[in-house]
Amino acid sequence: MLDKTNFKNLYGKNYSYVTPIRKLKRGGSKSMEHNMNYNNHGRIDTFNKRKHLVLSTWNDYKNIIRGQYLNNYREDIFYHCYGREDSINYFVLDFDSEDDPSLALCDLDYVKDNLEEKGFNCVVVMSGNKGYHLYTQIPTTHFDNYGVNSHTMFTLFWKQLIGYGRLNLETLDENHWRNSLGANIRLIGSIHPKTGNEVSIVDGNFLDPDTISENEWYQKCIRSALSLSVQVMIDEKRARRNTKKRNREFYKKHGVDLEQIDLREVFSTLYGSYLARSFSKYDSYNCMFHDDKSPSMLVWKDYFMCKSCGKKGNIRTLINSGDIKVEDLNG
Repeated sequence: MLDKTNFKNLYGKNYSYVTPIRKLKRGGSKSMEHNMNYNNHGRIDTFNKRKHLVLSTWNDYKNIIRGQYLNNYREDIFYHCYGREDSINYFVLDFDSEDDPSLALCDLDYVKDNLEEKGFNCVVVMSGNKGYHLYTQIPTTHFDNYGVNSHTMFTLFWKQLIGYGRLNLETLDENHWRNSLGANIRLIGSIHPKTGNEVSIVDGNFLDPDTISENEWYQKCIRSALSLSVQVMIDEKRARRNTKKRNREFYKKHGVDLEQIDLREVFSTLYGSYLARSFSKYDSYNCMFHDDKSPSMLVWKDYFMCKSCGKKGNIRTLINSGDIKVEDLNG
């Protein structure tokens, strides 16, 4: 559990939202707001069209962690890392290793050492199971004030900051960082359901955000991320035109509009027995393309990827590889 100083320095300037996850008897899980059992003393607010517990005060945190707002429930408590995204003063990277958590710690330490050399404060948190979370404090930044996609710029910024393109971070959780400003992470002080271990700080402490000032490397990374974000906007616009053209040709030939295909529905229909967990924006499966002992396949509306075997792509990828037939889509 965080002490009061660490809480104030991490959450004191933010308005965060907590989502407990409830295990389902027949496998999978879902957010507890679908079956709200929150104690009446907990403050509830709507965020991303769903109800969440508000986390902004020391009392909020204590009562959530102690289970007083959750009918003594302390397991699988996640929070939205970046709240309403209007002011970001830290970012979180998730390092996981199914086989050996020390591999995750090795990758994390390499990134941490590089960031600390550049003057950034880092805090290492044990996830309670197979990995670690790296919190890095940055000067308060309004990514929505630059006239580009804030999620894109945020991701490009931290990638520039850690030198992502030059690193081979096999244990960095792609699912987490792909969610960008919409990412969730286990709340520090909560309990991991598989191990019973507490999510806890193992190295470092959070500093007062008001003491974090811009340095030359931060400014350089902001400029670079902005420039790259503009280019991404141009490339995405060109790609959308090309995709629409290919989809029109596909429709004329097969009578199927690929733009209306939801991969989550396709996977649910064809591979429903592999489903492990369902979240608001993606589903997690035991990968059907290899012998998967734990859920490694992640499926969004228009994209899928397996963190284990590397299989990834979109609906067209599955059609071209023969894994899905056009008749399946017509059905």
